[in-house]
Amino acid sequence: MTTATDIARTMIAAFGQQEAESKATDLALSQKTAQALEIVAAVKAAAAAPSQKSEPGGAGRLASMRASRTATHFIGLCPACMNRIKCRSERLVHHGYKRPGDGAIHGDCFGVGREPHELSDRTAREYLELVVLPYEAEAQRMVKLLSVPEPVWSPDSRRAGDSMLSFTKLSAPDDLDKYGRRYHLKNDRGRPLLFPMTLKELIAAKADEAPEWLKGDQAWARTMAKTDWERALFSARHSADLELQHWTRERTRVRELIDTWQLLPLQTVEDEVAQAREKKSVAAQRKIDEVTAKMAVVLASSQARLDSAVKNRNANTVEDLFKGGYRKWTDIAQRINPRANRLAWMAAMDRDHVWSAFGLLRNGLYAEEYAPGAGSAKGVSPEYAAAFGGPRDAGDIMRPWNGWGDTVAPWPDALGGGKTKKR
Repeated sequence: MTTATDIARTMIAAFGQQEAESKATDLALSQKTAQALEIVAAVKAAAAAPSQKSEPGGAGRLASMRASRTATHFIGLCPACMNRIKCRSERLVHHGYKRPGDGAIHGDCFGVGREPHELSDRTAREYLELVVLPYEAEAQRMVKLLSVPEPVWSPDSRRAGDSMLSFTKLSAPDDLDKYGRRYHLKNDRGRPLLFPMTLKELIAAKADEAPEWLKGDQAWARTMAKTDWERALFSARHSADLELQHWTRERTRVRELIDTWQLLPLQTVEDEVAQAREKKSVAAQRKIDEVTAKMAVVLASSQARLDSAVKNRNANTVEDLFKGGYRKWTDIAQRINPRANRLAWMAAMDRDHVWSAFGLLRNGLYAEEYAPGAGSAKGVSPEYAAAFGGPRDAGDIMRPWNGWGDTVAPWPDALGGGKTKKR
């Protein structure tokens, strides 16, 4: 008979066993945690000293993981499309496709999954043999078929390959639009559908499309068919010639790639970015040099014109230059410096003694081209009003020398004095 004491002893033993198992589990977890911490410490140490020699199974695994993460770290040339494409495991990744929005990519370049041109010319050779030469041969065949003076002009004769051209068709006689007329068949995008026909089939189609008052008139059908046939034949010949020219140029390009191939290392993404930045920097500097040269030419012309005006005592030219001589210079300068303005032109001209002699420069302020009047809502600053005696512009200041009266003010003494040239 089982007593309460036996039951209690059994329960105590079971509890003790569970506690021992729990301690063993905690110990195992502690050991695993310690091992994990050791691995993390080893990885951090390897990352801190990448130049040290990798030990088997340690930093070597870290390098492998890094290589897998930077699988597209290199860039190579695709000989098919001549674009710089990223590489994964020394193979060109997907490119040359379209994403029309249906969740999938459509199309791929021939070089996808093949070696970049730096590592091998195999991709270029395969592209030449599998794509360029077959397409060029087909283009030559089409040009030859369409080059005869009158291909298949007899409606009763038909030769395979050279008697088919594409034409539009009208809807069935009982299929009319809202205006009660037959219409040209179109696809889902609203473009006319094209159907290959022989001349005989085209004549039959024209006879079917003839208006009621021309039904049964075979002469009319043949004339219309001949006109459309000649137009389509001219277009087909032109397209075939262009296609042949394209593949001939492509063959020349690829053969040159193959003949001049040499083994080169793949560039990294950083190298590509650095080259792009360098190229952009060189282009920007070239633009700056070109604009600066143009600015110098325009500035020298303005300076020469002003010096000539001072020499000849021509106040009218002085006023014109002061009011509008900066425009051409600033238009050019703003290509590289959007803040280039009239004051920058004044500083570059370095002719402040001329402006000061006429009172166009006072207290460090230049007279405005067209100063707002006293009644203007904008007005002029107090400093400007104090310097020029109110809202006076360049025209007001230069009026004594450029007036229309019989007398004009003498030439400023600071510029040599003398008689001012009249208008």
